[in-house]
Amino acid sequence: MNRYVHLVEEFKRLLPGITCSTAVIDRVAYSTDASLYKILPAGVATLATVSELNQTLTVCNRIGLPVTLRAAGSSLSGQAIGEGLILLLRSREFERITIMDNGNRVRAGASVRGAMVNAHLKQYKRKIGPDPASINTCYTAGIVSNNASGMCCGTEFNSYKTISSIEFILADGTLYSSTSTESRERFSIHHAELSAGLLQLRDSIRRNSDLRDKIRHKYRIKNTVGYALNSFLDYDDPIDIFSHLMIGSEGTLAAIVSAEFITIPVKEYAYTCFITFDSIDVACAMVEYCVVCGADAVEMMDAKALQSIDKTALPIPIHDVSLNGGALLIEFQVDTMEMAAEQEHMLRTAIESGFEYRNVLHTTDTSLRNVLWTVRKGILPRVGAARPAGTTFINEDIAFPRQQLADGIRDVQKLFLHYGYSDAVIYGHAKDGNIHFALSQRFDSQKEIERYAAFMDALAQCVVGTYNGSLKAEHGTGRNVAPFIEMEWGREAADVMRQVKQLADPQGILNPGVILNDDKHIHLKNIKPIPIVLDESDRCIECGFCEHVCPSHGLTLSPRQRIVVQREILTTDNKNIRDELQTDFEYYGIDTCAVDGMCSMVCPVGINTGTLMKQRRTDIVSPLSASIATGVARSMNMTRTLIAAASSVATKTASLVGSETVVSISSFVKSVANTPIWLPDIPRPASIQYDDVRNADVIFMPSCTTRLMGTTREGRSYQELFAVLCMRAGFSVRTPSLAASLCCGNVFSSKGYTDAHAYSSQQFVNAIESFRDAKSNSIQSFIVFDSPSCFNEVRQSIASDESKILELTQFLAEHLLPRLTINYRKKAVVLHHTCAAQKTSTTTWMEKIAQVCAESVIVPLTTACCGFAGDRGLLNPELTANATEREADDVKSFGSIDGYYSNNPPCQTAMSVSTGKRYEHILTLLEESTRMQI
Repeated sequence: MNRYVHLVEEFKRLLPGITCSTAVIDRVAYSTDASLYKILPAGVATLATVSELNQTLTVCNRIGLPVTLRAAGSSLSGQAIGEGLILLLRSREFERITIMDNGNRVRAGASVRGAMVNAHLKQYKRKIGPDPASINTCYTAGIVSNNASGMCCGTEFNSYKTISSIEFILADGTLYSSTSTESRERFSIHHAELSAGLLQLRDSIRRNSDLRDKIRHKYRIKNTVGYALNSFLDYDDPIDIFSHLMIGSEGTLAAIVSAEFITIPVKEYAYTCFITFDSIDVACAMVEYCVVCGADAVEMMDAKALQSIDKTALPIPIHDVSLNGGALLIEFQVDTMEMAAEQEHMLRTAIESGFEYRNVLHTTDTSLRNVLWTVRKGILPRVGAARPAGTTFINEDIAFPRQQLADGIRDVQKLFLHYGYSDAVIYGHAKDGNIHFALSQRFDSQKEIERYAAFMDALAQCVVGTYNGSLKAEHGTGRNVAPFIEMEWGREAADVMRQVKQLADPQGILNPGVILNDDKHIHLKNIKPIPIVLDESDRCIECGFCEHVCPSHGLTLSPRQRIVVQREILTTDNKNIRDELQTDFEYYGIDTCAVDGMCSMVCPVGINTGTLMKQRRTDIVSPLSASIATGVARSMNMTRTLIAAASSVATKTASLVGSETVVSISSFVKSVANTPIWLPDIPRPASIQYDDVRNADVIFMPSCTTRLMGTTREGRSYQELFAVLCMRAGFSVRTPSLAASLCCGNVFSSKGYTDAHAYSSQQFVNAIESFRDAKSNSIQSFIVFDSPSCFNEVRQSIASDESKILELTQFLAEHLLPRLTINYRKKAVVLHHTCAAQKTSTTTWMEKIAQVCAESVIVPLTTACCGFAGDRGLLNPELTANATEREADDVKSFGSIDGYYSNNPPCQTAMSVSTGKRYEHILTLLEESTRMQI
């Protein structure tokens, strides 16, 4: 029983307006982060406003309820979990971005993703300094709270160096801003003890030459162990000292509301070099040379890291280095191609004259550079995916003085051998003396726990005792290095940190146990179990990279959380908990999964949680429903007729009694029989004309969704619009009669009806093959799919003639657009890219069409999967509402817009419902723009 459960109930009584869940499934979902730890919280509170955060901290401080402010949970040291109340800041109020000073400064709310900040800065050719590998996932508050850095920012452009101000709330609920004169005055008056205590610590540190010198020395290299004691040397005013102590404090001193960054310029060109060595000593000598020459990034990979890379990934040999060797990825980012050429000439000359290497690759080509960086960034997921089933993946980062990097690496490799970590690899930011290592560890026996404990003790002695390095360079202290703070910093500095914590959080409610912990074995406790499931979820390292693209994240579960909950079901000994989780998982995990597969595109190890949920649906479907689904698949034309008739009845009824009445009736029926609801924004069924396709230039294949929802607001079918456009371009087009009975099978696959999917898919493949010319054994006509999701489903089963089998927008852009005359252009249009279009990389085609037909084309930065998922938006409309919330808010904020477009009827419906704007098919824009003007 969690010791804080009763306090959470008291919290809920005192603040009934706060969204706070004590459901087991929510608590389990937030019991882990990207680290090796697991702690079941007493509750999870979702806060929508700064006022709610203020009230929450005030009450929790009064009743003694610990809180953990969780950002993205992608940190690796156990900072984002805790026993008390998990606080999630999830609303547009915490996602505001304000560009200032022509992009030279930017203020970002606590829950803004780092990549989103950079996306807003792109037009100014600026970016924030921190560039962690998790930048697509991590939030502003996490970046600041962990003093994030990365591959290029080093210590010069990390959070500490580039944050100009922070808006924060203390543990007692008081809000301050470090840029506000009023806040500064109020801070010294209303928190006089904190303010005076910080000044006393400042003065005592500055008088203590030994401690002062130690602090300066510790921050010459990357260091995120403990609190940022350099704040006492770098700043004089108490609020400035405290603001910078918060950087890297992992939510233990105050809650971050927003932060202001000084941005840095984005260089347009780069010269990149990949070079392998048989000697780490030579590689490290090369590092020193590159630093002197001003390289922006110098990444190192040891021989075992290179072995994890596919040998065909690069156009030079990478597996032939000795076990004592490795590789460097070097990059100079510059303003002109001439400067890139100068850097290349300089480095080529140095390499050839002074360094013994094995293989080298030089490039300024953007595509090849991207390949090189993809290889480097892919080391972590490849090693993680290859770990033995049932083991925990551990990824740590340490730093040595750069001049001792080679010796440090060799000593760490010796520790790997001594403690039996034969799979461990080393890679990292050599320019900063910062290396990461990854290894797999079992925790299923006391012997294994003792092995890990002995290794960590020896590692600490090596890094700190031998080299005076950092046990944490950029991942934060968390729980796994908390026992070693005094070893790294000494008693005097550690006591200063304890005083800082006591001054800022006298009740000790903010993330207790993180950074400062008197339990010397805390890093060996609360280890998360990793059961063997025997599917691709075994490879999940729970990093959370999947969450920002998931339509259900924030409503029910994210892909990571679906796996976490399933692991809990397998490992818990409590039958009541297991039964409750299994019951709730049907809705939380299965029903509200859009199965769009977007998670696989951002997952470091390529896990498609949508596929896993499809399998779960297969496991629970009854034989009767599976039989009915197969029957539907075998009679798609009749099914379409019945659905069209029902839709027509609903539409006519709505015209008589009102849309709201019909929506209410359908919602009631859904609550009783789980049938789809009716929406007034659903386009009417299309009237399709079928014909003989012999000798047609183009064969048009309308999807089942288009046949059911494929009409414009004027009542014209998409087939008609496409035929008109083909005629204007000089192409003959026909729709085969067999198309009326076809379905790609995606609708059945998403529901877990494997037999129906197999039948439908095979029928579609057979239909495509029937268009193959017997003599040439090739497809002569273009075959055009009007749905990106159907195109994606079918092309996986078609092995040849891909040049003739096209998604609609690609055919329009490549083959029709050059033959058409644009007679009219709209001023501004908005596009919504579907998840299928993003997965098939066809988004550029729709943008190309729109750019020809409109003066301004807007693709919201918040564009994401709409969550409609065929009919999921009719069965679970709350999923679509959750998925489209941010994009809808952006669309509503735009000024005068002449049209809203996408390329899939269900997605158009979803966006129409969520925005209140009428989304049309991109066909309508092109058809209108190419009409003869009278």
